This record gives sequence, C-alpha cells and structure tokens, in this order.
Amino acid sequence: MVEGILRRIRDFIHEYGGEVLSLSPDQLHFVDQSRLTEQERANVARAGERGFYIADTQKVVVLAEGSPLRDAETVVHELFHANSFGSYALEGTELTNRRIGLRIFREEGESVYLDRLDEAVVEELTKRFDGAHFGGIPGLAGEVARREEFRSRANAEADEIASVVTREVRPGEWRTVIYPYAYGEERRQLWRIIDEICAAPASMEVGREDVFRAFAGAMFTGRLTPVARLVERTYGKGSFAEFADSPNGVQR
Repeated sequence: MVEGILRRIRDFIHEYGGEVLSLSPDQLHFVDQSRLTEQERANVARAGERGFYIADTQKVVVLAEGSPLRDAETVVHELFHANSFGSYALEGTELTNRRIGLRIFREEGESVYLDRLDEAVVEELTKRFDGAHFGGIPGLAGEVARREEFRSRANAEADEIASVVTREVRPGEWRTVIYPYAYGEERRQLWRIIDEICAAPASMEVGREDVFRAFAGAMFTGRLTPVARLVERTYGKGSFAEFADSPNGVQR
C-alpha cells in the first residue's frame, strides 16, 4: 500500500506546483495501538491525532487503526504535510519553525495562524488523491469497493464517506462505523471563502478550482501573494492581514 501511494503522489503534488521529498517506505512507521499502554492510548485519544510528520528526521508516523483504507488516508494526509513549504529561523543554536505549509509559527514555534486553513487544504487534497488513486492500489481496492456500496445507499453527502470499518467489539458482536473525511467544518468554511472570492466583482470570473489551486499552491510553495491578492480583491485592502490573524481558523 505504501509503495503504491509513494509512486503516485509525486505526480499528484506536481499538478499543484509542489516539489516532492524523496521518501522511502522505511521512513513511514506504523504504530500498533494495541501495544500501547493504557495511558499512552488515553493520550492518543485526547490528542485526536491519527498520525504526524517529524520534520527533523523526515519520518511519517501513523497510529494504525487496523483498516488499510483508514491508514492510507492518514499516510497521504501526513505526506502532504511532509511535502509542504517549510521556513525556519535560527534562535540561538536551535532552528525554530517560521512557516510550514500555510501555517505561520510565532512565539517559540507555536502554530497560531492559519492552522485550520492548512488542515482544510491538506484534507481536501487527501480526498482528491483518494478518489483518483486508492481504487488502483493493491490492498485498498476491496475496502474502496465496500465504501462505494455504502455511498450508493447514502441519502446525502455520499462523497464525504471516507471509509467503512466493521470490527468485533466482543465475541459474536460486530459493529460497523462509517467515517467521514476529517476537518469537515474547516473544509466547509474554506469552500465558503472560495465561493465568496469567486462571487466578488473584482475576481474577474475566476473559477472555484483556480482559487483552490491558489491555496494549494501556496501551501506547497510558500508563495502567499496570489492568495493575498484574491482575498484583498474580495474583502478589501489590508484584509489579508486580518484573514491571517484569525488564530487557528479559517473564519472571517
């Protein structure tokens, strides 16, 4: 599964203007949560994270859930973070983060600006990569087909069903859980902003996909100027500073 993702993600990122790290399967580590202590599992649950990227060592860590499709979604999400733009500052003898993707770090490396917007763009790209490639990756096709069966019976927002997982919760008792793609509210706000940009008279009939690609391109390349221009054409001069000052959010 990992090799199939790594083979396909290079061209996908290039489509959005990004450059790709040369990562090998050995740099992706899957943690078996059943082997964690009770306290460690509690810490994982409290954090609400399914994976993370360690920039210093260029490693992706996935908190494996026992579902190849769920784990593949986490792998792709974290690989997009890994391939995002990075900028650092030297503080004494230590390097601290200034920018990762769309996120702006302040106060000793704490991420305080555009964090949720960054996650919204990353998860939207994850959803797109899933739709384009997961069905053709060995080890995922079966779960993708089962998901499509559930989607066909959904009344609304079928494309938001990311995975369907059935587990034995106790002997003889099984439970099926339908998981949506992550950061649903943040992605809805992102698309609301994109629609407002597209509707603005000064936007010169720019399309939704063009605006999304501007956000995705800024995340991969660090070039915020195209996004800032779109925002200020829509909301007025100086509005991008206000937009960026929304702590950990995408609200306006």
